[in-house]
Amino acid sequence: MPDTYDHITLMCRLKAAQRRNKELESGERYIQLEELHQKEYNVYEHKIEKLKKELADAHKETIRVRNYWFQVLEDMLREFEKAQKRSAQELRKMEIRALNAEKQRDDALDKAAVFRHQFYEAASRLEEEQGISVRPDGWKTEYFQRHDKQTKSGVCFKN
Repeated sequence: MPDTYDHITLMCRLKAAQRRNKELESGERYIQLEELHQKEYNVYEHKIEKLKKELADAHKETIRVRNYWFQVLEDMLREFEKAQKRSAQELRKMEIRALNAEKQRDDALDKAAVFRHQFYEAASRLEEEQGISVRPDGWKTEYFQRHDKQTKSGVCFKN
């Protein structure tokens, strides 16, 4: 039985080899291999094209996002510059107001100095004419006390 088995096995192998030989001689095997290779090539070519498209899309998206960020930064810069201009204008207004307030204060101080000078002149005349001692804290009180005494005694002041 082993001989029959070996013989059948060898015959199957021989037929397969003959078929393969015939395929190679006729070019069928080459055509099959070429078709198989073409299918694999097409699959890989499709993958490459798909990856190229994804890469191009990613590049476009990168450019779009970068342009968007540049636009955002430019907008922010414009807003910042506007805020700076507004702040500078406000500062100029405040400086003008401060200068005006200082001028008004200086004018008021000048007027107060004039009034003080007039007061001291009047107080000096009053002291000379009526003998009233003028002190900043009590001149009115002393003046009115003397005035009351003099009016009660019948003496009136002339202005």
